[in-house]
Amino acid sequence: MTTWEPMDVEMMETQGGGGTLVSPHPAHDPEWSRMDELRWRAGVLRANTGVTVTFNDQPTFRRQDRTARFPELVGVIVEGPAGSMSCSEFDRDLLAFLNAVEVGASVMGTMLGAAAP
Repeated sequence: MTTWEPMDVEMMETQGGGGTLVSPHPAHDPEWSRMDELRWRAGVLRANTGVTVTFNDQPTFRRQDRTARFPELVGVIVEGPAGSMSCSEFDRDLLAFLNAVEVGASVMGTMLGAAAP
């Protein structure tokens, strides 16, 4: 099994345009492979929330008329302060999945009065 860890991403503050802008470093590169794009997004999620998301090539989905495997189907492990979970997501849904994890982690942090890392 191959596992992909989140990219190391830092949120950097820059001044300009009448305010402070917080942006990820490294910045997104449109030339990255799909997996590097997902790793970067997972790194942004970890920098913003402390939640770690890793990916793997393990899952297989079978139904009577269809079989899906990596890279169409990606294994996902989410680890945070409240515990961990694993699931499989279709590649086309992964960015939406990561966005939902980030929103959920941010809401829980706000509800519990926790500051972002």
